[in-house]
Amino acid sequence: MSPNDNDIDATSSAEYNHHDYENWKELQAARVERLNTPFSVFRRRQYHRLCRHQEYKQAKESQTQHLKDLVDDRISKARPQDGCSPRSSHSSNNSSSTTDMPSP
Repeated sequence: MSPNDNDIDATSSAEYNHHDYENWKELQAARVERLNTPFSVFRRRQYHRLCRHQEYKQAKESQTQHLKDLVDDRISKARPQDGCSPRSSHSSNNSSSTTDMPSP
């Protein structure tokens, strides 16, 4: 190993240690900020996070319900309205119909 290799290793080690130290400083600053934050502020932030999460859940549920309503609407429009049975129009295409099964 030449002396130049040792210099490269020492330089990369110093760069790594400096980077590690910078990360440590950032973590310590965040920790100090968290410790210096009043508990009421922490609770308020936590409450707002919870509210955003619940708003997201409600929006997702309403979207799911809207999609279910659309599907139900399409199904009701696809059913024959003149009173003829669905088996008569599809008997040649599908030998075992799902209408034979009792609904749960």
